[in-house]
Amino acid sequence: MVEHRRLSRNRSAGEDYLQPIALADEKGNVVTATYYGMSPDFPLELQITLRFEEYAGKTRMTLRHTGLPQGETTDMCRQGWSESFRQARGKLKRRISAGY
Repeated sequence: MVEHRRLSRNRSAGEDYLQPIALADEKGNVVTATYYGMSPDFPLELQITLRFEEYAGKTRMTLRHTGLPQGETTDMCRQGWSESFRQARGKLKRRISAGY
């Protein structure tokens, strides 16, 4: 399993939440992609941006994961984020149903 480490940075003004991330070993040390058998061209740092907006009386969250090489890596990340959001949606629904 590929580990990630959040890197400390200031948040931007407004609604965007910026979170730089990097690949990490099991102890949390930042490593290059070659540690996981990936291309040495893979960037050392990636950027995740979350934006929250009101939309039709609800909250819309937009996630942008930048710095990824195009191709298989991008597709794998898209699948991973989609699965993470499906799981989060299920957990939130259960918590709301339980009255949290």
